[in-house]
Amino acid sequence: MDDDFLGMLIVSALIVGAICGRIGAILAARKNLRTWAGLLLGFFFGPLGVLLIAVTPSNPDPAPKGMKSVVCQTCNARQNIPTDDQIHDCWQCKRQLTPSL
Repeated sequence: MDDDFLGMLIVSALIVGAICGRIGAILAARKNLRTWAGLLLGFFFGPLGVLLIAVTPSNPDPAPKGMKSVVCQTCNARQNIPTDDQIHDCWQCKRQLTPSL
């Protein structure tokens, strides 16, 4: 292989890796995943890493401070309730539930 061709190949691979890494980081941030993981997957695996991040399911948003996130056992609705609440009403099915931890 010619040295110029090899140099261009390395530069091209770095450019594609940087672009895919950036896209992976953006996708991971939008899906509430770890941004650095999206960056590394995109950089090292290129379009395959971006595709992997695109098909990965999103993480739910974390509960605000002083709240905890619970899922209704009846209708699977996710809701935030105060941390010290032992009994709550589901906002969707209106059933009174006790949170399971």
